[in-house]
Amino acid sequence: MREPVEDAVETAIASRRDDLIAAIEAEQDEATKEIRAEIDRLTADLRAQEERVSAPFLDRIETARSEALAIDRETVVRWVIRQMTPDVELLRIAINGTFAHEPGLRWSTALDQIADDTDVGNVVMDDAGGLVQQRR
Repeated sequence: MREPVEDAVETAIASRRDDLIAAIEAEQDEATKEIRAEIDRLTADLRAQEERVSAPFLDRIETARSEALAIDRETVVRWVIRQMTPDVELLRIAINGTFAHEPGLRWSTALDQIADDTDVGNVVMDDAGGLVQQRR
């Protein structure tokens, strides 16, 4: 169960990072559109202006990358596992159902089977950098 959760968390983090970077780059393109047109027409002086205007956007992109790298994946994985772990009664029902179909099963095998059958769903990072898990 851990590996699919880790994959889902990594996908969510990468997706959120890529979305943030794409949005920042779109803002940058819009903010520098007129400057780039003038650069084509004029000289290197305007290239320097574009670099100055772009600097805050590039800083934001680097911040988005740094923040994505700084996320404690282990904590997020544990949180997702806690969220998807059924309450005691549902777990008891799943265990009883598993043993009813295969009475000779070992406990560890039964729990592995229950974990393997558990849907991780989609793990998504919200705009504030918090975690939201969406079920399929």
